[in-house]
Amino acid sequence: MAATAAAAFVTMAMRAMPAMPAMRTMTPQTWTPTLAEMRDSSALMTLDSGALRSEMEVLVARLGEALGGVLLSADERPVFVPGAEAALANFHQPLPERGCGAAETLEQLLRLNHEAGANTNGPRCFHFVIGGTTPAAQAADLLATAFDAMAYSWVLTPVAVQMERQALDWLKEMFGLPESFAGVMVTGATMANFTCLAAARQWWGEAQGFDVSEVGLGGAPPLPVFSSGLVHASTLKALAMLGIGRGQLRRFASDGFGRVDLAGLSRALDELRGNPAVVVVNAGE
Repeated sequence: MAATAAAAFVTMAMRAMPAMPAMRTMTPQTWTPTLAEMRDSSALMTLDSGALRSEMEVLVARLGEALGGVLLSADERPVFVPGAEAALANFHQPLPERGCGAAETLEQLLRLNHEAGANTNGPRCFHFVIGGTTPAAQAADLLATAFDAMAYSWVLTPVAVQMERQALDWLKEMFGLPESFAGVMVTGATMANFTCLAAARQWWGEAQGFDVSEVGLGGAPPLPVFSSGLVHASTLKALAMLGIGRGQLRRFASDGFGRVDLAGLSRALDELRGNPAVVVVNAGE
């Protein structure tokens, strides 16, 4: 089963935009090869690591200044900036022969986000249940980027892997789940539904007497999937990507809002006469 939740309401309050911190004079060494130089592998062998180190020192100082201003102004900045389309009007340009360098690129990114970026971290964003974070989470995210932490492998990032395992253990405690349950951190709603439905597909195949991950769904009977009337789009996407098919989903709604018709769902399960089915449970959408 997969549970999804989404909100579809946006509240935006426009206030005066705080000024972006002025750009400091920076003259770091920078590596901006031409396209021809990038195509020539021998040019990479002449790369001056000292120049990159110098450039990084300047970027770290500028980022420290800029990030503080961005994070500490989250309460005042609007969710959407008026005139964002005009600010992005000249965004798409032909591929340049030579890049402008990391420092100038950073300034352009700061300017674009200041003039056209969304403030989903602020207190007035209620869209897609993504607004807001805690200082601890924000700091940890910055650290993860700085350390280039990739939690998929203990060999690469033991700390991140152990933190993920600890978080999963705590979630099991919070929800009263057995210690034997396994889990995984995913990137969002689509991958959460994809992972849950993949596990359900594997379970369904084993109940039918075959290993879906080994032989696939070719020649298998249709996999019945039941849900309420209002199903999140990521569920439909996952059904398509997993080869189950969006058309296999049967919705049971008791009203126009999409609340589940429990009686209808119960009858459909009874009609299977003990054969397995997948039920997608939704909280909200």
